[in-house]
Amino acid sequence: MDTLFSRHLVIHDIDEETGKPEVIKIRWINEASYVDGSGNIKIVFSRRIIPYISQLEIKFTPYLLKQISKMTSVHAIRIYELLAQYVTYGKREISIDWLKNTLQLEGEYPRIYDLKERVIDVAVDQINKYSDINVNYTNIKTGRAITGFLFTINKTKPKIDEAAKVENNNTDFKTLLAFVPDAHRAKKSVIAALESSEKKHGFDYVKRNILYSNANAAKSYAGFLNSALKQDWGHDLELEQKEAIEGKQTVHAAEKLNKMAAELRELAGEIKSLQHNSKLTHDAALWNQAETLKQKYFALETLYQAAKQNEEVTNPTL
Repeated sequence: MDTLFSRHLVIHDIDEETGKPEVIKIRWINEASYVDGSGNIKIVFSRRIIPYISQLEIKFTPYLLKQISKMTSVHAIRIYELLAQYVTYGKREISIDWLKNTLQLEGEYPRIYDLKERVIDVAVDQINKYSDINVNYTNIKTGRAITGFLFTINKTKPKIDEAAKVENNNTDFKTLLAFVPDAHRAKKSVIAALESSEKKHGFDYVKRNILYSNANAAKSYAGFLNSALKQDWGHDLELEQKEAIEGKQTVHAAEKLNKMAAELRELAGEIKSLQHNSKLTHDAALWNQAETLKQKYFALETLYQAAKQNEEVTNPTL
């Protein structure tokens, strides 16, 4: 808790009044408390940080936690994040000053040799060993001095754990067998048909044809299932189920957009009312309340526009 309380975020911006570069430091939280004996802590985010948190899904690159779960260096995790943003480009140039500032290493490792050995090389080694990208780097020089690094980034194929793969295959087949009615589950002809089809077509193919057979087989279940597996009779059933699910998702998405639009209208009304009353009463506190609501409005509007755009791409008829 103490470590989190001391952490800060550095934002590089442009000052509106002077037009010059501005460096802003913001604490992540401005209040933290520990509930004695409960194992719980309470934190309150800084007001200035809220707009950035609300835009995390839009502005930043998501990744699976399993990509960093085995890394022991915090710098490796942060450098992985910085490089994963550029994986589609394949390269990224990073200056030493900017990197130190980003990793909060200002004043540390004045010798480039130490920075490379204790931070960069360790990070590159762990990224290559545990993550879904492979990186290497070369020095960038200004004159004779090293002033930055050029990282080359390549997406790698998922590392396959053969033992886990065998276990997963066994689990998949057991799952498929569980869909078969009890009266037919132990039949050798059924098991043989499932094994052969699963190897050839995969889990989903076999599952849909088992479900189709369960619903339609009248007499010889084994014979019906075998024919279904060969001719994929369950394909149409799966399409019908998929269309039904997508229809429900479309309705849900439309309801969500309508709710967000209503919230935006309500916020806009509150902001306008506060600003009007502030001008009438010369009450600065009302104006400040309006400014706070404007931050919430802009954050929600960003999420609304992103959701709307995504829905228009997914369902162009909306």
